Amino acid sequence: MTYIRRIGTAVPPTSYTQEQALAQMLAILPLTEAEKRKFKMIYRNSGINKRHTAMPDFFAHFENKNLTTISARMNWFWQYAPNLCVQAIENCLPQGFDKQQLTHLLTVSCTGLAAPGLDIALLHRLNLPTNIYRTSINFMGCYAAFHALKQADMICKTDKKAKVLVVCVELCSLHFQQLLDDDNTRANLIFSDGAAAVLLSAESLENSNSEEENQQKELKINSFYAEIVKQGEADMAWHITENAFQMKLSAYIPQLVEENIAYLLQQALAHANKTVAEITDWAIHPGGKKIVDNVAKVLDLATEKLAPSYETLQNYGNMSSATILFVLQKMMLNAAPQSKQATSHIFAVGFGPGLTMESMLLEG
Repeated sequence: MTYIRRIGTAVPPTSYTQEQALAQMLAILPLTEAEKRKFKMIYRNSGINKRHTAMPDFFAHFENKNLTTISARMNWFWQYAPNLCVQAIENCLPQGFDKQQLTHLLTVSCTGLAAPGLDIALLHRLNLPTNIYRTSINFMGCYAAFHALKQADMICKTDKKAKVLVVCVELCSLHFQQLLDDDNTRANLIFSDGAAAVLLSAESLENSNSEEENQQKELKINSFYAEIVKQGEADMAWHITENAFQMKLSAYIPQLVEENIAYLLQQALAHANKTVAEITDWAIHPGGKKIVDNVAKVLDLATEKLAPSYETLQNYGNMSSATILFVLQKMMLNAAPQSKQATSHIFAVGFGPGLTMESMLLEG
């Protein structure tokens, strides 16, 4: 059995409200009056209050066209991403934890690429064992954390002494585009920056005497299940062009989720030999407000059942792969670790290019 022992998160110090973002968009972009009315409507109905960016003076960089090449964007990524990862890891690992105990390191990102990569950078900064098992998951988008946890689960099931560290970092703001097409308008509306780290092992914390470790209720991984919605292949995509990472994000995505989420849930539950009546909590990747709204509608879930997803979207926006870990951390912190309450059963799901729907069943 694999346990998610702790999750730590981190966001850059620079943030801006959605109202500030709207004002900047209206100032920077050459919009008609009709386009300005459209922008005001979508920003104010986004379900987002605040987002974070790694770049100080974020909008000035784009107004002055400082980030018009991939190399310039990647220079910013490597200036900020490793430090943000370190913050998330420090917020994840209990005080006094011996990093030499870590046996595996899995790094995740779709917003920055290089070799040596994040794994090597973190090995040096944190003085990790030089023989630590390393792997990187790149360019898979918002569902990539599920793949990392899936690999960590397989590692823990085959090595009972394994202590696995998963780190997701996304600096989506680096890929802001000053284009007026609908895809970039949607991407600029919701994406933001953040990092999350997860400590997993085959050992339970149930008998731990560490007060700090017990601040979060551990989660036990039950199973994973994924489906690809073939008709959505062209609706969400992420391509490297001559001067940018270019996002394809169609308005059809919430409808695709609405049409397929019930089937995914049915198949995931059958795969795990569970019933929907057993599910007590829901961790939905908040790719956008309409996506969460559509999941709630189809599965007949009260708004409060999806509070961690709505709150994460409201306070942070969509941080791609790291976002679902913010949602799960909120659920772990809200639970009482030492309570005698009945076991909770969590259905977690994320959506990404393909159109891929990844799910996971957890117990807590």
